[in-house]
Amino acid sequence: MVKKTILFVFLLKFYLAGQPLHLEDLIDSALMHNPELLAAKARYEAENRNSPFNSLPDPILGIEFATDMKMYSLSQEIPFPTKLNTRNKVGVLTAQQYLDDYDTKRNEVVKKVKEGYARLYIIHEEEELMARVKENLKVINAVAQKNYAFNRVSQTDVLQIELAEIKLENELLNIKNEESLVRAELNQILGRTPEAKLQLSVDIPSEDSMVNLDSLYNLALKHSPVLKSFRTKISIARAKRSLAFQEYFPDFMLKFEQETMAAKLQNSKIMLGLSIPFWFWSKQKNMVARMNAEVRMAQAEYQAMENEIIRMVKELLVRLENQMRQIQLYKNSIIPKIEATWKSGIRAYELNQVDIMTVLETQNMLIENELEYYRTKADYFTTLAELARIAGRIK
Repeated sequence: MVKKTILFVFLLKFYLAGQPLHLEDLIDSALMHNPELLAAKARYEAENRNSPFNSLPDPILGIEFATDMKMYSLSQEIPFPTKLNTRNKVGVLTAQQYLDDYDTKRNEVVKKVKEGYARLYIIHEEEELMARVKENLKVINAVAQKNYAFNRVSQTDVLQIELAEIKLENELLNIKNEESLVRAELNQILGRTPEAKLQLSVDIPSEDSMVNLDSLYNLALKHSPVLKSFRTKISIARAKRSLAFQEYFPDFMLKFEQETMAAKLQNSKIMLGLSIPFWFWSKQKNMVARMNAEVRMAQAEYQAMENEIIRMVKELLVRLENQMRQIQLYKNSIIPKIEATWKSGIRAYELNQVDIMTVLETQNMLIENELEYYRTKADYFTTLAELARIAGRIK
């Protein structure tokens, strides 16, 4: 049974290895293998292991020698009881800030994956559009050859179509080169070599069902890892301020001494000492004042970032509305009208009612507007990616 299970898993992996990757697969791969993200995670894990904050200082063992006597001592410094807990709190919060930074980096990586995916979507649509244009040019060329045979048009028409075909082939080469660069960048984000094979299924979600825009302000303010990092910074400043106040409290010293003379133990001593914050008006007072300023600074930085997040969310929402309106305009009005004009132009050219430049100009207009439609869809998708980054959502 175990052998059958292993064989099934192996065959499944072998089958899936040849399947195109979707956006979710790319995001999962980037979250697992992106080098910058792995470094941020390792940094958090290293800081999370920083344990000396809640530990006592190392004890000191001393030996004194005299002519006929030895003195052994063991001393231990003991901070005021609340200091260890506060220092530990500072350490935990510092590790939390590194975790917040990791979450921020994670959202940035996901956004970069989505941006690369959107660029590949545009390239994919450009390639399909150019393939359709290539077929259209064949149709126009056939009509031109027919009209030329009947002396309805000059050879210039045929030449114009051939030039359009040459430009089209050159544009296809440029698109292929751009695709190789985008794939290399995407491989880099995924933690792969730039030349690694990347088989993708490129299709961004429908713009009608991408996101629910309700309560985005509250979502961003609650879940944004950037704001979480600033809130953690405030907590760290407050903990350090508390620690500064505690410097007014004494630390303790416990010391044990034992004399030996003629190999006999004599005169055991136990000493308890404490530090006196005698210079508090120039030392502890300044430390507390500095930490108070640190708290105020952290609070002001948080408020500034919160305002910036709110502004960015509002700006992105306005941008989304504009992009949605443009998408609907291209899809439902502009492109259908140009397509109808182009088709009627082909028929008119076949009847020698319009010249070839009118047909080619209409086709170029159709190409430009279709490309703008695909780019606007991709822009809408990347705007959503930026909104997700700010709001703290991964997918």
